[in-house]
Amino acid sequence: MKNYLVVLQVLFYVIFISCSSHHLYPDPLPSSDTIAAKPKEHFPADTFITSLSCQNNPNEFYAIYLPPNYNDTIKLPVIIFFDPHGGGEFVVSKYKTLGKSFNVVLMGSNSSRNGINPEQTDAIALHMVAEVIHRFAVDPQQIIFAGFSGGAKVAMDNAAHNPSVSALIYGGAFSDQPPQRIPLLGFAGTGDMNYSDLISFDQSLKGSNHFLKEWNGNHEWPDSPVFKDAFYWIKFNAMRSHATTINKSLADQFISEHAETINGENDLLKIASGYKEMIYFLSGVEDISIYAKQFSTVLQDPDYVKIISEKKQLLLQEQSIKQQYMNDFNDKDLMWWKKELEHMNAISDVKQKPVYQRLLGFISLAANSFSMRAIRNNDAETAERMLGIYQLADPKNPEVQILKADFFIMKGDSIGAIGALKKSVQLGWKDSTRVLSEPLLVPLHKNVKFMQVVKQMK
Repeated sequence: MKNYLVVLQVLFYVIFISCSSHHLYPDPLPSSDTIAAKPKEHFPADTFITSLSCQNNPNEFYAIYLPPNYNDTIKLPVIIFFDPHGGGEFVVSKYKTLGKSFNVVLMGSNSSRNGINPEQTDAIALHMVAEVIHRFAVDPQQIIFAGFSGGAKVAMDNAAHNPSVSALIYGGAFSDQPPQRIPLLGFAGTGDMNYSDLISFDQSLKGSNHFLKEWNGNHEWPDSPVFKDAFYWIKFNAMRSHATTINKSLADQFISEHAETINGENDLLKIASGYKEMIYFLSGVEDISIYAKQFSTVLQDPDYVKIISEKKQLLLQEQSIKQQYMNDFNDKDLMWWKKELEHMNAISDVKQKPVYQRLLGFISLAANSFSMRAIRNNDAETAERMLGIYQLADPKNPEVQILKADFFIMKGDSIGAIGALKKSVQLGWKDSTRVLSEPLLVPLHKNVKFMQVVKQMK
């Protein structure tokens, strides 16, 4: 079994950057009926459609928001979102106020999700681009891909070989082959289990057209006030490339908001990052000399030098501990993991606590990945141990119970499986589509109690 787990560890590192998020989405907005594809349609402005089928691929669906200035003659920029759970409606709803303010079309795939093969996600991405160009009034020179977690990998991989994509926004994960020809904007939550990996990725892209924005969040789509910078970035990119004229009032608005934030900040790391962002965003749009000078001053501050050195050491420590934990999945029993996780949760040191909170997320994600792979390989012994670690690390995560339901079916225990599904509902699970599509759970589809539980997943 050790050799099998070593293989699992290698595979885990390969798929880690396309990890799935297990945060819970809020209740979805009331869905409009899916609108059938029609030729030469006219869509009114300031419209949010939660589910629309692709004209040439009617089994693929997306959500779309058209801002107030949308019409059939003005070509607007468009952001195409890829969510790891197929939550195009969720993401478009989350950012449609920004789309309204910045006059940007928002489109989110409801079909691309973790768990389907790369050929399918590649096809969906291509179809989304073709759909938005031929069906809506968008600027074909301003098609921006945006993805989070597994969706970030989909967006990044497809942007690398799709010449229609003009820029890329990503968060929570990345691909090992990022596109070189277009600008990239990343978001890294300081509580994200992939934070240290995202920082390393950022450093590997030095000298390229890339900026990584850190924010006070976890493994999730950035909050709207944070993601607002993505819309500024899109507008400034268009000004730099002369696709649009310089909008002085928009640049002044950006400067005012960020200068106010910097002036009210005492954290030298955040001050330096603020100036760095202003330099990157405004280059070619505004005179950045004053911000470059202020940035240089902060970089030479002895306190900043000390703080940045400490941060680098903590990130190295985090990466080292991650590697050790990967070995511990091989060697340690559940009792050891129970004690280790209790120790991690008890850490209160202000510098170490964020590190170990991210490591808790890392363990949860690793255990999730190992559990799923063991279940697929019908390895009940490994699956049971990995599910035990998963539940210890992330007891309130309903996906633990979904995988436990699969495990119970492996053992021929349908009662245990239904019990696990009931617990998933109690913990907030709402994705009935995922449950109904689980291959191991298909034999339960004729079970009345199973279907009763599925109906509660709303």
